Amino acid sequence: MKNKDKDAGYSAKVRRELDYLLGHGVKVTVDETRYERKWPWGKPVEIKGTREIEIQQPTLAVLDLINFYLQDIDINEERLKSTQNPYPEIRRLSKLHLHSVAMAIAVASLGRESFVKTRHGYRENRKRIEKRAEWLTVSMTPGKLIEVAQAVSVMCNLSDFLNSIRLLSIAPDRIEETVECTDPGAGAEQ
Repeated sequence: MKNKDKDAGYSAKVRRELDYLLGHGVKVTVDETRYERKWPWGKPVEIKGTREIEIQQPTLAVLDLINFYLQDIDINEERLKSTQNPYPEIRRLSKLHLHSVAMAIAVASLGRESFVKTRHGYRENRKRIEKRAEWLTVSMTPGKLIEVAQAVSVMCNLSDFLNSIRLLSIAPDRIEETVECTDPGAGAEQ
């Protein structure tokens, strides 16, 4: 009994933290180095600073675009285990999938700004997304990029979304059953 109470308390604590994250978002600080020229003919000057990006809970369109960029990630575990030295395979996979992860983080950080309105509706603002993804790959280490990708995964909250969809898909069936069971003779009287 005590174990169930501990699990329930832990689960409630995790739920509160997740709700806080979903409501307030995640702020990520990125160190950046820029080069600017004071005059067109002058020597470039290095300027170091920090830039903060904020990741909010995505809308359905943003969520769809994030999943579009992450759907191509495929890691063959058997190939990693079969080789004696897995590091070349790990390097190959990280090089292959780093851009996809950076694009997904760029979409998550831009939010609805990832789309531009046209006469025919909304379309992806590919140029802006690629520019942000390029900045992320240049400014962040791969470890930091993966940490931010995990934060994006938490912000997407896909498991709760899927469970809600499941509940909604089950609910109409249960309503029909309860209506039929509570008033079985309603159709026979007419």
